Amino acid sequence: MHLGGEILVVAEQQGLIHQWPKKMKDNPKRVKSEKYCRFHRDRGHTTEECHHLMNEIEKLIQRGYLKEYINQGPSRQPQDSISAQTRNTDNLPTAGVIAVISGGPTGADSANARKALARATMGNHWQAPIQVYNVNSENQEEISFNSQDMDPMRNQNNNALVISATLANFLVKKVLVDSGRSADIMFYDAYVQLGIDNAQLRKVNTPLTGFSGEMIEPLGEVMLPLSLVLSRRGLQKWLSFSWLRLHPPTTSSLGRPSLNLFRAIASTFHMKLKFPTSVGVGEVVGDELMARVCYVNTLKRSRKKLEGKTPNAKGKSDDRH
Repeated sequence: MHLGGEILVVAEQQGLIHQWPKKMKDNPKRVKSEKYCRFHRDRGHTTEECHHLMNEIEKLIQRGYLKEYINQGPSRQPQDSISAQTRNTDNLPTAGVIAVISGGPTGADSANARKALARATMGNHWQAPIQVYNVNSENQEEISFNSQDMDPMRNQNNNALVISATLANFLVKKVLVDSGRSADIMFYDAYVQLGIDNAQLRKVNTPLTGFSGEMIEPLGEVMLPLSLVLSRRGLQKWLSFSWLRLHPPTTSSLGRPSLNLFRAIASTFHMKLKFPTSVGVGEVVGDELMARVCYVNTLKRSRKKLEGKTPNAKGKSDDRH
């Protein structure tokens, strides 16, 4: 999770930043970079690399603000408040039929970082690289599903959980919820329609890997606010989406990173996604009809792809994409 950027958003929303820095002066000797700093609102370095932002955050904390981001030490810090905030996010499906996608920069985007993460998983001591955390104060109310969550008019089948959500102030439909994914994904067309400045993209060095071993390079990673569209209570989080040049029936996908961040629990049997909020349990109801449409369209695309690889009468591949 890009915590510096999240703290900047919170500070801006609370009106804590009274004077924004001036844009960096043009310097012909400076190497051109596509990195984008949301604090300077200019290219040259990322928000996470901005020393001026870190100094500003430190000053605000010293003045008594943003106390929820202060690290209280491993003995006092709740485990669930650390886990979701110190991880980067990853990836998802492709235009064909890909059952699972894993890999990507979740937790590590370099060989050395991945080795360190593996050592930590095996029980070695691991020290988080960031010493400020977002302390989660949401309600610990129990989340459960029962007969009251069932829609008597719903067909009892194996449809996927497809929902709608508000992403960067746009209502985005056909969002697939899949806890089998190790990444949060935004597909090409949805990204373009949102009109996001490419300068906000962060380069990703880790490819995404599908169930059968196929790999795809993300066009980049972008951090965006996502609000769950709900029937009762709501919640907003900042998520890192991997942008893929793919055109599946769904617009985006929420994998384990976002589900863990929201502490959400999905039930395909009840066609609902539930999550804790400060005022109780919120829920999102899946769109069964849209899920069925996405499924049928996926099968059609897969069939066309297979037909395109079928040898014709002359023994050549009949490529009809």
